[in-house]
Amino acid sequence: MATLVATCAGTAHSQPNPDSTAGTQFFDESVSEILTKRCIRCHNPSKTSGGLDLTSNAGLTAGGNSGLVVNRKAPEQSVLIKLVEHREKPRMPLDQPKLPDSDIQNLKKWIFYGSPYSRNLSAPTAAKELVKVDRSFWSFRRLSPVKTPQAGESWAANPIDAFIAEQWKRAGLRPPATASNPELLRRLSLDVLGVPPSTEAIFEFLNNTSPLAWEQLVDKALGTPGYGERWGRHWLDVVRYAESYGFEHDLDNANAYHFRDFVIHACNADQPFDQFIRWQLAGDELAQDNHLARLATGFLAAGPRNADIAQVRVEQERYDELDDIARTIGSGFLGLTIGCARCHDHKFDPLSQREYYEFIKVFDKSIRGELDVTPIHENQGKTVKALVAGEGIEPLARIYNPGPAFYEDTWFLNRGDVNLKEFTVSPGVIGVITSEDHIDFDQWTHTTGEESHGSRSSLAKWISDTDNGAGPLLARVIANRVWQFHFGRGIVTTPNDFGARGARPSHPDLLEWLAGELVKHDWSIKHLHRLILTSRTYTQASLSAPPTDSQVELFHGFPVRRLDADAIHDSLLSVTGQLSEELYGPSVVSMASNRKAIYYRIKRSQLHPFLRLFDCPDTLQSSGKRPTSTVPSQALALLNSHAVGQIMADFATESLQTNNNDVSKVILQTFEQFLSRKPSQAELVTAKDFVRRQLNSYKRKPSQRLEVSLVTKGITFKLQASEQDTITSTQTDTVQAWSGSRSLPAFTPLDPSKPPRYRDGTDAAIQFGPNSTPLVFPNRNFSKIGTGDFTFTVRFRVPIDSGEDNQVLGTDSFNGQAEYSGFYLQQIGTMLRFTTRNTSMDGPQGYLDVTDRFEKGRWFVVTGKRSKNILSLTIDTDFPNTASRAEANPINIDNDVPFKIGDIDQDPSGRLNGDISHLLFYHRGLTDAEIKQNHDALRASPTHTLIRTPLEMAVA
Repeated sequence: MATLVATCAGTAHSQPNPDSTAGTQFFDESVSEILTKRCIRCHNPSKTSGGLDLTSNAGLTAGGNSGLVVNRKAPEQSVLIKLVEHREKPRMPLDQPKLPDSDIQNLKKWIFYGSPYSRNLSAPTAAKELVKVDRSFWSFRRLSPVKTPQAGESWAANPIDAFIAEQWKRAGLRPPATASNPELLRRLSLDVLGVPPSTEAIFEFLNNTSPLAWEQLVDKALGTPGYGERWGRHWLDVVRYAESYGFEHDLDNANAYHFRDFVIHACNADQPFDQFIRWQLAGDELAQDNHLARLATGFLAAGPRNADIAQVRVEQERYDELDDIARTIGSGFLGLTIGCARCHDHKFDPLSQREYYEFIKVFDKSIRGELDVTPIHENQGKTVKALVAGEGIEPLARIYNPGPAFYEDTWFLNRGDVNLKEFTVSPGVIGVITSEDHIDFDQWTHTTGEESHGSRSSLAKWISDTDNGAGPLLARVIANRVWQFHFGRGIVTTPNDFGARGARPSHPDLLEWLAGELVKHDWSIKHLHRLILTSRTYTQASLSAPPTDSQVELFHGFPVRRLDADAIHDSLLSVTGQLSEELYGPSVVSMASNRKAIYYRIKRSQLHPFLRLFDCPDTLQSSGKRPTSTVPSQALALLNSHAVGQIMADFATESLQTNNNDVSKVILQTFEQFLSRKPSQAELVTAKDFVRRQLNSYKRKPSQRLEVSLVTKGITFKLQASEQDTITSTQTDTVQAWSGSRSLPAFTPLDPSKPPRYRDGTDAAIQFGPNSTPLVFPNRNFSKIGTGDFTFTVRFRVPIDSGEDNQVLGTDSFNGQAEYSGFYLQQIGTMLRFTTRNTSMDGPQGYLDVTDRFEKGRWFVVTGKRSKNILSLTIDTDFPNTASRAEANPINIDNDVPFKIGDIDQDPSGRLNGDISHLLFYHRGLTDAEIKQNHDALRASPTHTLIRTPLEMAVA
């Protein structure tokens, strides 16, 4: 106040100027938000309460029914100020708390400036009027107690059964029989843990005579770490979790997996669901000293993100990121299609366009970044980089990043167009799911540190508030998801849409009861699981005949469902005794890994081919329910996939050894481990006959090794690790030189103090990484190729625990500058890339990518060739080639960079962590026959293929 008085006193001789630059700037910075948020809902051209319009200078100057409302020479005496200070009635804002003193002082100062407007303000959509007739919609109501029906008393095990039996009675349906104990055990294990029960678990349950045996089994399953992985996988679908950003470059983030680990940990710990949600929205604000809460904000960073933005697109891309957050929260948490209000008021639900922009305003300063955080699996205080979100953190880099990372203001955009800004907005909530007297966002204000304005924590409190906020809808949506998880069909069959266009609940009272139970039991998700799993509805048998539509809707008979992608993958490893129970940690790529599918790296442009085949989500938006397809390629993958074949062959080898090659015992073991039952006599006879016929077939075609020589015509060098005389190594097996030609110098370590290592024996190879430097060729003139032809063939392997970017070999000159040239071979996830490029030349560069073809953990023979400006890449037995493409123009790849093995360019990131056993190079393009000859020779290496006996192959 003293500052204001001093300002007024110092300028009393001046006539206030309503058009002054300082005044309009002050209006933008300190006043427009007050008027927009607290005044013009009632004082606008279409609703001039008291005859006053505050959307323009003209309206303000004209005053209201009682006369002028501002006194520019004496702001204190203005009617407007008297009303907002509650010195006179009606006190403003009407029926709302008094304005903060700072807001009142800003209004006084603005009036002294001449009450200038830099622009006319737009009246907001009258949210209260919108929702008066819509709050009675079934999903928008406050939670209310539900009386349990008096139905199915003799059959029901808990209230769930009474609600279900009541509907059956109306439809004239009788309760089906109860499933057998073996069926129930298998159902529970696949449902809750994603794998079949072990033979030990079967024996234990079938011999448990306690009347509480089933309840004990349910509690044991919910207490198993695999529960958190299974239920957590469903939540990751809902929140569109991935570890790359999509778009053209689809950059990976190796530190995104910490959010996945948080979800698994939270599910196993049965973290109250309301807190689970609040932490994902604002864990850094609500629990600033809790590393788990910080990891939870990885949710906000999990969506798509463009890594290469033109200057003119920066602001649009920022609004797109905010839209992704709003859509995911809307669909995933609340079952509302909030994103439909981006360009206009929602066509079907009572959501205004203004509410949409007020909603995204909450996140306008939240950005993605990486911070040092203690990971889930670390108990010693060690920190690692983790992808999180929040305010005041270093933004993630982009390939091209003109900035800024965020904007101070969020604008109401006409038709969603950043070029059609109308007015700035303040943070807000969705009115239709908020009590009428709590629509003001400030009522959920949470004070936080200087780096955060606290809007996210306010929204987090609103979204879980069952008394006045969105808590009732949040509870209904998650209760429906839990039900759908167990029955394959929700009580509401549109789990991401609880609005007017969504399906109505088949059992509304049951859903209301489940939501109430969740809230009453401290938002315990395990409590809901336990209620459902111990109900007679869950333990009923499947119907012997296909169910009618009515039976499906009424949950009459347990539904028969195909396993989802993760359960199929995990079950293959589990029944063969190869599944790792390791929790948490960095993601893996190859199916050669024995980890659960939840730990596979999720790259948006290259989803895991096996999981994608069985309908894993695309991760571009919230997925409430996975589709279920049944197509021939799924059966072919299970029959012919290299990874599945390897799993089955390993099982066959071990099973035969365990059972002393007794085929009958192997078949018995297979039935018990795979199907949780013994074979019938007919099945046993059929299986033995099948193995006999397969065995005869494999005996007629015994495995043979090809004695094939390498192509030497025109070869520039041949590096072969098994030829020890070509390698100079120390007593510690570090490589000092690797020679491939008597007439050329040897390859030597880039940094002699960090050489790769040599491994001899039948598995001879040079081992690169994780801390070694590449081998380089000192004669730079050797690799002068220009636009001419060349061929390289390399046999290499990347271990399962390596990173997703492994640079195998090349001559590229990239070092962060704008111009670079050369060629290289690179492995990125499941993709292999062969490139020729020269950025100083016009036209596209020669990128040849082969996706979904690479797996970690096994040897590959790969040939890259340029012949007559045609690039080709041949992988293993893909003859004549796996893929090819023409260079748009002949590309001169010459530069002054040496040929490298274990790296491709001047940038140290992405160096190879893997083994190379052979490398051949030719200054010519080999013929298809010559490439096949080299591949046949290298694939005949003792370590390339594990030879199995005919009986092992027959059983596999």
